[in-house]
Amino acid sequence: MIGPIALAAAGVVCIAINIYAAKAQGKMVSRRAGEANAAVTRNTTRIVWLSVGAVFLVIAAIGVVGEVSRA
Repeated sequence: MIGPIALAAAGVVCIAINIYAAKAQGKMVSRRAGEANAAVTRNTTRIVWLSVGAVFLVIAAIGVVGEVSRA
């Protein structure tokens, strides 16, 4: 049961990183390359981190279902 809990925690961390990294990266790029590039970079960062977090959460849910069905 430790595995699914660790994966769920990793998923939550990735989603939290999604929020803060997208804001910080958008600000950094907007200073250098303009607002249009910042929006693209910010959205790409959000999609990547949100996707990774969602994958971790889905795998954790599958692990929990497997553990419950074995019990």
